[in-house]
Amino acid sequence: MLKRYIFLIFTALIITTVKGQDLETVTRFGNILSNWSISSSPDLMQLQELCSNDPSFRAASGFIQNLAQKNNLAITESYDLANFITCLQKEIDAGNSMIISGFSYVPEEYVEFSYPGVVYVSANVKFIGQPDYNRKDLFILKGGKIAKISDYLEYTDSVTGELRIDQDLLELARYAFLEGDYLKCYDYYKNGGLKDIKKRIKENGFATIAEKPAIIPYVESCFALNKWTEAWHGIIDDDMITHRKTWVNGKEWTLDAKDLETWNPDKASLLNYILEKFEDYYYAGNSNLKQKSPIFQHAEKMNSLSRGKSKVIKPESSHPIWEEGMEMINKASENNDGKAYNDGIVFLEAAIKKIGKTPGRCRDLGDLCGSYVLLNGYFIRFDEKRAEKWWKEGAKLGDIYCSLRLYKIYKPESFPGIGAPQKEIKEYYKARDKCWEYAAIALEAEIPENFDDFETLADAASFTGNKRLSDIYKAKAEERASNR
Repeated sequence: MLKRYIFLIFTALIITTVKGQDLETVTRFGNILSNWSISSSPDLMQLQELCSNDPSFRAASGFIQNLAQKNNLAITESYDLANFITCLQKEIDAGNSMIISGFSYVPEEYVEFSYPGVVYVSANVKFIGQPDYNRKDLFILKGGKIAKISDYLEYTDSVTGELRIDQDLLELARYAFLEGDYLKCYDYYKNGGLKDIKKRIKENGFATIAEKPAIIPYVESCFALNKWTEAWHGIIDDDMITHRKTWVNGKEWTLDAKDLETWNPDKASLLNYILEKFEDYYYAGNSNLKQKSPIFQHAEKMNSLSRGKSKVIKPESSHPIWEEGMEMINKASENNDGKAYNDGIVFLEAAIKKIGKTPGRCRDLGDLCGSYVLLNGYFIRFDEKRAEKWWKEGAKLGDIYCSLRLYKIYKPESFPGIGAPQKEIKEYYKARDKCWEYAAIALEAEIPENFDDFETLADAASFTGNKRLSDIYKAKAEERASNR
């Protein structure tokens, strides 16, 4: 009995110590920011050490939203540490100040959904400037590091009458997804995460570019759990990933749940287009997760290429020599023969010299080079450099699709921020200039009748500072979405 009591006391001491460390982490974070206005500069290295890298730190409270709007940042649900620090630096330089105090743990009974290693701490955040801010914020810690800062909101449970904090279930789903716990990720979405997405869409009137990635972990979890109908709804509802009917390669395709389950080879173009959306998600900062992606693994299992086509559609400007090369690609794709696939690419590159470049041929050749092929048991992109080369050739000929592909490749995430190495800053401006170049080409290009990516076109217009065109293309995107 005595041993049991000693064990319980020892366990309680460990838990108390760990919890004390979490509170100390938030207190140190708050003190650094509070002292910033009276010191020459904050200890950025220490600040970074207090924040989580995996999952990445996000700031989403009303405070950062106010600063983001004031500093003309793109409107999104949350911001990274670099954006948070950059905005705050401008305010401190302007003579404004902030005080973070009153650190305390959120009572366990306030937390309805628990997650291993996740702790909630509240603190009062007071900002003296324009606009003034004086509220309680919620600090979410994962593994002893600050993973997210959001608004602290309480409500009374209508069933139990108990006081609760408004938990961000999409954040908990993000943690589960990062750790490969797809069942728990799925449950968080079903218990409120999907409702949160719907609420944001209702507030905005449509699903914005910034919100669409939020559905990816849910769809991936549905694939992992073989929930095909729910995955299908995740893809098409509110046009989160694509529409029920989508134009791809000059043809309208209709997506059904059965197509996802069987990875229908007759709709390879449509399915590969959908995989492009997932590729964009992983390319934008989640590349380490792609190797265990359920949707990519499912595509491989069903013996289909992702962006590469098991049945490649002929380009609009066809030619017998070109058709011969495309047939080589078709057979190589069906047989998962990487060498034969390369032979087909080489044949088409030689053919284009004989029969001439057209926007469509350059685009198709770039797409084929950028396709995923199964080589030595791995699903890899065939040749990204060659893909970019041919997209650039297509862009020179004024092709809007090639230009937008390059725009998305080169678009930088955000300015590196204060104290970043000079090399990173130079790389940012280099990428920005390339992004502007291809955005300009896309905005000047002729828009095909079946063109359906007005969201990216609006983003390109916004990036180049053309608000008029951005508003026009946003309106077109909303109109297309409402007509489906």
